[in-house]
Amino acid sequence: ITRNVVIELAQQLDIPLHEQAFSSADLPGADEVFITGTGTLLAAVAAVDGNPIGGGRVGPITRQLCDSFVDRVRSDCGVG
Repeated sequence: ITRNVVIELAQQLDIPLHEQAFSSADLPGADEVFITGTGTLLAAVAAVDGNPIGGGRVGPITRQLCDSFVDRVRSDCGVG
């Protein structure tokens, strides 16, 4: 469910989305990496195997999706 909501939010925010298989060797070259999950919700990945990703900070796309996700949960739950 979390993944589907994040995909929906990306589409609503006109954030390009492309899913593909990758290996951990591909990650250090990424501008941003995040993971989704029921318990995690949406979390930035700052480093993999000690190698920073995107300067080791939360990137603007991840932040935008995270903020939108929180807004969506509040709206759906009637909180806010």
